[in-house]
Amino acid sequence: MDASLMRPDEAATCRWVGCAFRKGVTHPRRGISVIAAGDDDLSGLHGTLIQPYGGVDETPRCYDRDAPVGFGGFVRWVRFDRPDGRAILGIDWSPGDLPTIGVGTSALEVALVARAIFRCIARGDAELALLTPRMTEEEIMREWRSSEGLVTVQNWSDAVGRFSPGTDFCPACGQRTFSDPTYRFCHQCGADPHHVWRHHGLETL
Repeated sequence: MDASLMRPDEAATCRWVGCAFRKGVTHPRRGISVIAAGDDDLSGLHGTLIQPYGGVDETPRCYDRDAPVGFGGFVRWVRFDRPDGRAILGIDWSPGDLPTIGVGTSALEVALVARAIFRCIARGDAELALLTPRMTEEEIMREWRSSEGLVTVQNWSDAVGRFSPGTDFCPACGQRTFSDPTYRFCHQCGADPHHVWRHHGLETL
């Protein structure tokens, strides 16, 4: 991760400046995870990785917000490899965004991606960060992850149950906003949880 390519204010606090990194993609429902061969900051690499698997738009068309299929359910991520041998998995994160653009759009989706790549891509004790489009994590999101016990890949993998039907947690924003079973919409983010569960095939659980 090259600090010279970052905004000075973000480079000063970024925890993975100087780390080698590898880009990857995961399709939780199809059970597909792909990681690039090596340290490569090539723009559009995520779009290239998904091409052999079908059900996606060609790159760079898959990045367009009006693409009919886009990433087709694949979620983009980056694995930062620290000099001490530990890794940080950063998942592209934009809650409530279009499901076609290849980012984690809900807490449930992040949890499903974490479960899919647990062990095969990153150890369970690797940290899982929620990335902005500039490959940084906002401090407020890091603090939220810490307060909710969602720090590592394994924490997130285990959280699939937390965000599934029958709990108090909103599967979209991850907040505990459904303590009253009569609530239909999340009072934090406005999401209808049934829509999120249905999108990921969990409505009947």
